[in-house]
Parts: sequence; structure tokens; C-alpha cells
Amino acid sequence: MAVSPYVSRAELWLANSSFRPTFHLPNDFHPSVFLKWFPGHMAKALRMMQLRLQKCDCVIEVHDARIPFSGRNPKLKDKLQGRPHVLVLNKADLLGNTKKKQDILTCLEDDGIRAMFTDSKAQYHHSIRKIIPTALEAIKDAEYEGTYIRPEPDKPYNILICGLPNTGKSSLVNALRRKYMKKGKGSRVGAVPGITTSIENRIKVCDEPVAYMYDTPGIMAPYIPTAEVGMKLALTGCFKDHVVGEDLIADYLLFTLNKQKCFKYVDMIGLTDPSDSIDFVMRQLAVKLQGPRSGRTPDYLKAHVHFISRFRRGLLGSTLLDELPER
Repeated sequence: MAVSPYVSRAELWLANSSFRPTFHLPNDFHPSVFLKWFPGHMAKALRMMQLRLQKCDCVIEVHDARIPFSGRNPKLKDKLQGRPHVLVLNKADLLGNTKKKQDILTCLEDDGIRAMFTDSKAQYHHSIRKIIPTALEAIKDAEYEGTYIRPEPDKPYNILICGLPNTGKSSLVNALRRKYMKKGKGSRVGAVPGITTSIENRIKVCDEPVAYMYDTPGIMAPYIPTAEVGMKLALTGCFKDHVVGEDLIADYLLFTLNKQKCFKYVDMIGLTDPSDSIDFVMRQLAVKLQGPRSGRTPDYLKAHVHFISRFRRGLLGSTLLDELPER
């Protein structure tokens, strides 16, 4: 590899030294930053959701498959008002390993959580057709156990869809409409958190049986328990990047890839070896993105954004950011 002229011998030695055993936030970074991402529409939507639940038969919670345990609202169960609940772990294509998926489902089932994996970006993914049957199964089980009885059994099913920002809730609604009704988008989608800012009107997602969904804004937990959880949420795009800082997210990403021995970034950037120095790696990437023109200062922000974007698109390998809890 042709090393950038901006790199010294000392930096080359540091870049190829051993990896960090733990990730440390900068001294001037306070974890309260994670709690600032709670716009007014989230607080309003939370109140509206609790009112809307009175008319709903089931709650589908959408979460990122790469963090199946981190970031979920620990008080959500109390807010469900006894409604049947299905946890949908979306973006399963970014997780990869089938063995990991089964272990995750087993852990969740041990905690009494009905869960399934989906990939809503793939328009006709086989998992999409299982969502409505799984929700109906949850409703029937609740009726059998006597924990919830539909007040009007002859009326259409109403389902509330909720979860963290940018986990693919709206994409899931649209995928269901394509699957069951052969229709287009019923809800706006985007690659950043905060596209849906209010509880939508009922969106019909299925003709047989007739089922409607309420799409809702992404809502964060009222607190982030640890800085590590906050960084996982930031890396998967639950916050807008500038809230935490693209440079810090990129550094946590590099730490995570090295920890999991996922070294696709080495070939992507053109390094000779993996590195634990974010400054070194981003300098190499910035120079590469700059192209053959010389004499310009490398654009580090562009390098950070490119690095994070490649990870979120699954181009740096499939990763599970959470560790499986001991059973």
C-alpha cells in the first residue's frame, strides 16, 4: 500500500499495535448527550400511543437485529395495557449468522418474548408473510389465556407498530402492503431517524383477514443505561449522527470491527493490516476519497460519514453488537 504522506513512522507503528480491550469516551464527552435526542414529537407521540392502544389488538415492536437486547424500553411491557406483543428484529440481513439468530430467539423466548427476524428492505422477503400470522397467533394465545379479549371480534384487526427511531417501522408497513395488497407505500421512509413525526391514520396492510396498522414515530427509552448502549444506538442510526459526533461513532465502529475480527475495512480502505488508530485509518480513507489530486487537506468528516455508511449498508461485514446473555 502506498502510505499517505501525512503519516509518520511513529503513527505507522501505533496503527499496527495491539487493539484496545475496551472503548473509552473522550474526557469532554458526557453521556447525557444521548438523552438530548428526544424531540417534542416523541413526547407527544408517546402520549398518543397510550391512547391509541385502547383501540388496538396487538403491538408490534420493531428493533434492530444487531442490538436485540440493547436500547429496548424496559417499561414498554407496563405501557402495553395487557395487549399481545410481538418483537420484530428487523434488518436481519445485516446480522448474517443463522446460529446467532437462533440463540437470540432462544434467549428472548426464555424471557417470555415472542420474537421473529425480518428484512423489510427486501420487498418480497419470506419473513414478511409471517408477521400478520404471528400477530394473530399472539392475539389468540392471549384470548386463550384470558389476558386479553377482543371487544369486537367481528371487526378488523388493529395493530400498533412502535420501536426505536430508524429501525424500519415504516418500511415494514410498506412491505406488508406490497405483500398482501399489491399496493405501494402507505408510510414515508428515510435513511435517517425522525422521518415519521406523528401517529399516522390507520393504514390497511392486509385484506384477509382485514388488518390495519398505526405507524408511529421512533421513540427512545427514557434513559440510556450505559455509554456503551448509547454508542450501539448511535452506530445503528437511532440518533442523528451529529448529536453524538461522526468522529466518535467512526471510532466506536473501528473498535467494534476489530473486537469481532471483522476486517473487511482493511481491503475497502487499502490498508496492509488492521489498525486500532482511528486517526490513521480515517487519514488513509480521506486521502483515498480525495482521489489523485494532491495538495488538498483530507476531508475527515467525509471519511467518517463514508465509513459509517458502509457499515450500515452491510458492506463491512455482518455483526452482532450485543453479547448473548448467560442463560
